[in-house]
Amino acid sequence: MEDESMHRPARELPPFFRSAFFQLPPLRRLSVLCAAALCPVVMSGCNLFMIAAYLIGGPPSVEPDFEVATRTSLTDEDVTVAVACYVPIDLRADIGNENLDAEIARLVTQKLTLNKIKVREPNAVRQWMARNPDWEEPGEIAEAMQVSHVIYIDLSRFSLWEENSATLLRGRADAIVTVHAVEEEGSDAVEIYGKEVAAQYPLAVPRDSSAQNPGRFRQEFMLHLSDKIGWLFYPHYNGDEFSSAT
Repeated sequence: MEDESMHRPARELPPFFRSAFFQLPPLRRLSVLCAAALCPVVMSGCNLFMIAAYLIGGPPSVEPDFEVATRTSLTDEDVTVAVACYVPIDLRADIGNENLDAEIARLVTQKLTLNKIKVREPNAVRQWMARNPDWEEPGEIAEAMQVSHVIYIDLSRFSLWEENSATLLRGRADAIVTVHAVEEEGSDAVEIYGKEVAAQYPLAVPRDSSAQNPGRFRQEFMLHLSDKIGWLFYPHYNGDEFSSAT
C-alpha cells in the first residue's frame, strides 16, 4: 500500500516568516535552518514557528514598568530628564561609599542615555543640590535644570557582604524610585510614578572574596543596580537577569 504521508503537502512558513527569512544575512539564515533541524532532537514538542520567530525577531522584550503604569515614555520628543539620588549619611560613611549618590546617578544616567532618553549631565544636578542643601521638592530640581521630568532615587540599603559573613560577597540594595513631572510650563512637578527596587547580586550563591577582588565585585554590583533601575524606563530582554545569577 502506498504511504499516504508521501502525498501530504509540506508544511510551509507563513508569508511573514518567508519574507523576513530571505531578508536575513546568509549566516543568520543558516542559524535558523540549523535550529529548525535540531529542534526535534533537543526538545520534544518544539514549535518550528516559535524558533523561527525568535531567531528572526530576537528574544521577547519586557515593556518598561514606567510605561505600563503611566502610558507615557521618557523617550518622547519633548521629554528631558534629570536624575537625582539621595543616600543616607550612615551608608555614605562606609569606606568607598563617600560618593555613592554620585556614582548611582552617573551610572543610571549613562544607561538612560544609551536608550535614547535625553538626560541632563549628572554633575550639574549634583552641584546644584550641593549649592542648595535646603531644597525640598524634586520640582525645584526640574526648574533649576530646566527639565520636564526628575527621576529621584532614594537609597535605603547598600551592602556588599553576605549577611553574617566577612568573607562572602553578595551585593544588596533597596531603593524607592519616583518620577516627578512638570505637566505645564511654570507649574510645580507632581509625582506620577513610584516603584520599590530590590537588587541582589549574585542571585544564586554568594562569591568567595578570596576568588574575586571586592573592588571589582563592587563595580559589577553597581552596574547591576543601575540596570535594575534603568529597566523601569526602557525595554530589556527576559534573559537579562540570567547574567546576575552567579
